[in-house]
Amino acid sequence: MKNYLKIILTLLILGSGITVFNNLPIPFGISASVADPSSEKELGLGEFRLGDLESKLDILGTPLQILKHPPGNYNTYARLVYPNLIVDIGDGKIVVLTTTDRSLSTPDGVRVGDSLNRIFEVYGQQEPHSQEDIQVVSYSFSGGSYLYFKLEGDRIIEMSCGFLPD
Repeated sequence: MKNYLKIILTLLILGSGITVFNNLPIPFGISASVADPSSEKELGLGEFRLGDLESKLDILGTPLQILKHPPGNYNTYARLVYPNLIVDIGDGKIVVLTTTDRSLSTPDGVRVGDSLNRIFEVYGQQEPHSQEDIQVVSYSFSGGSYLYFKLEGDRIIEMSCGFLPD
């Protein structure tokens, strides 16, 4: 499993890119130095967790955009764009969460605007990877999940968590 994750992460690093919807950048892949996968971790943003049912998003109202994507590992897949959150849904469950809003935090309390040192205090040291003027720090966990931070200077400007593709 460990070598399998390294292969996937290498492919993601080589093929990474950024796309913008509603001026909110969304990572297509993880591009950072990744340490050995840590133990399984509950990941999410705000009150939403990876694996939650899509119906939990009802409290956010109607999305600004619904973008259909090829299903990949899922039977159905869509990206729902809200004012402060982008949510990818695979087979009716939350599989990726992305935000640039400081009001949403990880379950460990890290949020947009926090420093690189805060990330390291909570999740451990990790070598940042540069993408032009932006630094990226990411972590992978057993169970196939990841946590991704994009930084400008030493401050978080975007956070994303999700499941790595099978």
